[in-house]
Amino acid sequence: MRPVDKGPAPQQFTNYQDACAPLEQRLGRYCSFCERLLETHLAVEHVMPKSRHKDLALEWDNFLLACVNCNSSKGSKPVLRPPHAKHTHLWPDEHNTLLAFKYIGGWVEVGLARDHPAFSLAEETVQLLGLDKYEGNPDPNRQPTEADRRWSTREIVRSVAERSRQNLRNADSPFMRDQIIQTALARGGFSIWFATFADDADMQQRLLDAFPSSAKNCFDGVKLIPRDPLLL
Repeated sequence: MRPVDKGPAPQQFTNYQDACAPLEQRLGRYCSFCERLLETHLAVEHVMPKSRHKDLALEWDNFLLACVNCNSSKGSKPVLRPPHAKHTHLWPDEHNTLLAFKYIGGWVEVGLARDHPAFSLAEETVQLLGLDKYEGNPDPNRQPTEADRRWSTREIVRSVAERSRQNLRNADSPFMRDQIIQTALARGGFSIWFATFADDADMQQRLLDAFPSSAKNCFDGVKLIPRDPLLL
């Protein structure tokens, strides 16, 4: 999950749907959770559900972008975060979520050791958003609906990223590197691309620079660093 910095509120909102355009302008048309690129059907996501926290319905700090699958998986389930309470989950606008999750095939798993203090928060986040759902999961409660193709989209992106890495090894050039970045932007799935090019700092830096509003305070160069004490 790409950590992001969406910046200060561009305006006061009287209708939360009006925040969609500035969010897309700053973050790109990517779901903040599953990272898919969607030209349409991205919605303003209230991190703390507006049905439970009406005072936060118009607050920029409570907004992210979500696809219909992540949005429906999350629904209005209880979510808390400071200053209202301690964190119940991990979020890409507050934590270095690249440290917390890893991509196995088309689904997402917790990337922290089980004895890490934030392990349970990361696990709750994966389950809340349904990022661990994939076809063939032995747990019937963790299988996707026919309309939920997030896992298969991740599989495709991973395949394209792997082929791109091989192509770069066969014919490394600035042009090829730029072309791969353009493909990554057009496909989405930043975390998959960043992991695929783990042994290529130049490509990782290009990815960080290309995807809008990636949180630079989560990196020392391209090395992942904690954003706050939770993921130390």
